[in-house]
Amino acid sequence: MTQVTTTQGSVHIVEEIPWLEASVQEVIVQYKYYLDSIRNETFQVMPNEPVEQAIKRGEGIFDRLDEVERRRKLVVEKGKEAMQRVESLWCVIEGILNRCKNDEEVVGKSMNEVIKKIIELEKRKKKELIKPLQTQINAIEKQYREKKLEWETHLNVCVENKIKEERQKKKEEKQKRKKEYKMKMLQEEAKKKEEEKKKQCCQETEEQLRIKEMKQFEEWTNRKVGGVLFDSYVSDWNQRTSVCDKMLIGKEHILFVIEDTNGNKFGGYIDAKINVIGNWMKDQKAFLFSLRSNGGLSNMMKFPLKQNKKTFNLGTKSDNFLFLLGDGLDIFVYKGNNKSKSYCRQNFINCNGISNTLCGKKMFTPRRIVISQML
Repeated sequence: MTQVTTTQGSVHIVEEIPWLEASVQEVIVQYKYYLDSIRNETFQVMPNEPVEQAIKRGEGIFDRLDEVERRRKLVVEKGKEAMQRVESLWCVIEGILNRCKNDEEVVGKSMNEVIKKIIELEKRKKKELIKPLQTQINAIEKQYREKKLEWETHLNVCVENKIKEERQKKKEEKQKRKKEYKMKMLQEEAKKKEEEKKKQCCQETEEQLRIKEMKQFEEWTNRKVGGVLFDSYVSDWNQRTSVCDKMLIGKEHILFVIEDTNGNKFGGYIDAKINVIGNWMKDQKAFLFSLRSNGGLSNMMKFPLKQNKKTFNLGTKSDNFLFLLGDGLDIFVYKGNNKSKSYCRQNFINCNGISNTLCGKKMFTPRRIVISQML
């Protein structure tokens, strides 16, 4: 029904367009005549014109104006007819547009149905094209399987056995690597346990050695080991910022223990009160000692200083040395900035003819310096 109505409206429009064009054209032509006539008809009395002549001329103009009026009415009449046709045509076009808008969904559904049918046909076409190809593929696959079985019967038995041997060999190698890896892991675990055991044993030995050293200090000084006054691991001992002088001034019964980077452990003891900084002081009870010596001594030994000699000098903040033990600079300890310059001379200690008893050679580098007070 919609399609018929739309078609009828279209036919009506096609038929009306020539009539509409003719009506509009006629209105335009008549309007042009009307404009030309109204522009040319003006009545004015000319100077010195006889009255009779003017009246006749006016009557002529009036007659022509009457024709102008007729043309005006004709333009209006034709214009109204054209407008009626336009309005009628407008209503028809508007109806057609509304109908077409309402038919959008219907047309869309029809298009979708056509598309679906075309797709289905394309699918059928594909199957028809594939079917003979699939038959060829199946035939090729069958031929391949038959040829494969045929050639496999001709395989060399030795080659087959060799392949099996290779596979077995790879399998055995894999098992061997797995076994070796497991053994390696067990060995590493055992080694780790052994190292932990040694470490624990070493820790126990270090503790035992520390106790032994403390007992030796107490025996040498007839005093008990007290608190730590200075430890280079945590205390500042650089030039201009060292706290060593501040920690030792006014203290007595001081024990100096030095560990160097070569594993030697040695030092000295000052019994007198340290009441001066930057100058030498004497102490008849002072002595040096060796706790552990690489290649020199097998036991801990005490070395008294030679009598009537200066024994100790505590460096000021600006001095480049931390402290000196022995007037002959038996032990010269530089501050942290220049610690590798430190040295031993053992000029004024009795070493029973043994050379380099303290640090094994003249130069040494302190690894740690611990200064304690005996009580």
